[in-house]
Amino acid sequence: MPDVYTNMDLNWHQRLVVANGTPAAGNNSRFKNEKASAILDELSKLPDKHARVVPLTTDFFKLMVAEAAWLPMFGTSKFVPITTQYWTGLPTAENPYEGPWWWWTGMRYYLTKVKPTGNR
Repeated sequence: MPDVYTNMDLNWHQRLVVANGTPAAGNNSRFKNEKASAILDELSKLPDKHARVVPLTTDFFKLMVAEAAWLPMFGTSKFVPITTQYWTGLPTAENPYEGPWWWWTGMRYYLTKVKPTGNR
């Protein structure tokens, strides 16, 4: 889905910036950038399959990286028990090819390694 305008506009357009201490309906990081907002304004006028959508979106993402407008950080310390009674091939301490985040999109990369043991 190349057209991610709605999400980008809600989170990054400078028209949504409000003063610190005021709840923000969007752009809660209070990022102000005229170039980014101009790209979003241009995208807002285009149909989602227009040939300019992908290049403009690419320009927007390049700008966001250059500006370091957002640094995604979070903590999710969890113990994830794994048993090999029914399945083999899951990441282990001996073979930590991936973390055990099967509730995230990374699961698609190691699901092909998981095989049933035949135990019931």
